[in-house]
Amino acid sequence: MKMPIARTDARSGEQVVHRVCTDALTCVAEVMNDMEPLLADALSACHLVWRPGSVRF
Repeated sequence: MKMPIARTDARSGEQVVHRVCTDALTCVAEVMNDMEPLLADALSACHLVWRPGSVRF
């Protein structure tokens, strides 16, 4: 295992961290959009109701 040496400037990687976080949130949003059509059937099997469009992001 290799551990990188800490940088003296804590903000030196802030743009990289921001990009990683933005990409991760975009990925989560895409997965949730892909899953929404499946939610109604899955919840119906559990005797629950899904109202598409009732959730606002």
